Amino acid sequence: MSFQVLKSDDSQHIVMGWGSVSISDGELITDLQGDQIEPDELEKAVFEFMSNSRESGMMHEGQPIGHVVASLVTTPDVVKAFGLPEDLPVGWILGVKVTDDAVWAKVVSGELSAFSIQGRSEREAV
Repeated sequence: MSFQVLKSDDSQHIVMGWGSVSISDGELITDLQGDQIEPDELEKAVFEFMSNSRESGMMHEGQPIGHVVASLVTTPDVVKAFGLPEDLPVGWILGVKVTDDAVWAKVVSGELSAFSIQGRSEREAV
């Protein structure tokens, strides 16, 4: 499953969208690599990333091209507390300030139209 960019702000070079979705329509989502992330594990991973890094790369390679400036993990408790629609997917919404002009041009052109998160975990057979 890929997650499209939902909004971009040309004046600030900020792009927003879903970084990952764990559950949608009541079903655990399988990503393009065949992985599933339980909501509690996604939440822990996002909080650790936001506490220790916040850097964003391009296609999992090279030097950082920006940094995360907005982050919301949409667990059922958060959705309820903020009065958001109950059918909102359980996942991670993020905003990235792109500091590399060449990469920003690819966002604007649509060449880069989705986020892909990178991380390490222990795989378990499902």
